[in-house]
Amino acid sequence: VRNVQVRGGYILHVGVVEGTLSVNDKVRLTIDDFRRNLIMKNHTGTHILNYALRAILGDTVDQRGSLVAPDRLRFDFSSKGAMTPDELKQTEVICNKMIEQSLQVYAKDASLEESKRIDGLRAVFDETYPDPVRIVSIGVSIDDLLNKPPKATGREYSVEFCGGTHLKTSKHIDQLIIVTEEAIAKGIRRIVAVTGPEAEKVRLIYMNKNIVLIKKLLTYSSVLDFDSFLEKKRIDYLDSSSVVPYRFQ
Repeated sequence: VRNVQVRGGYILHVGVVEGTLSVNDKVRLTIDDFRRNLIMKNHTGTHILNYALRAILGDTVDQRGSLVAPDRLRFDFSSKGAMTPDELKQTEVICNKMIEQSLQVYAKDASLEESKRIDGLRAVFDETYPDPVRIVSIGVSIDDLLNKPPKATGREYSVEFCGGTHLKTSKHIDQLIIVTEEAIAKGIRRIVAVTGPEAEKVRLIYMNKNIVLIKKLLTYSSVLDFDSFLEKKRIDYLDSSSVVPYRFQ
């Protein structure tokens, strides 16, 4: 199954049939749990990235597109220019702090009119939403946002219209690393990032490059137990809060 859509009250599954399939046949559907989990990491990570970009670049940032795949996430947004290395670093730091905080992810259907009154709620530019609409928030219950007066504001949390699948808590993203930031059209930038096991691969690639450099700078005679030294550097790096560079050659 490559795609699932709801049309006219029916759930349509689009895909390729292996063997034969006839009208009135009964079939059993199962989810690829491993693949789904990776997609959920990147989807919840996309919401957190959207929030972090607004925190760093301001309310003028609007989502202009996205891709959520098992191995990466892609986020397109409006911007007047390229992000600076410091802005990228700050964005990544905010994302990983939200991940470390193990924030609960909430989802609830609400009337479109009522939902639009949530201060700071994010929606896709020019998108048409159903009524009722599904709200996904990270770190605050949707009831608190909809209360009159509200007990919280969407500007303090990630709050979006979304019909997709998500994790239960932010900590299950594990980590988020920004890989590239580039222009794709006038006034539109694109960030590609990785989470979970793919982010760990990126960290290890960078770490191993550093170890190669250390080997060049040190001689065996300067360190009595060179293997133990390298292992300590490996552990120190994995435990550190340093940010991986955003482009890898």
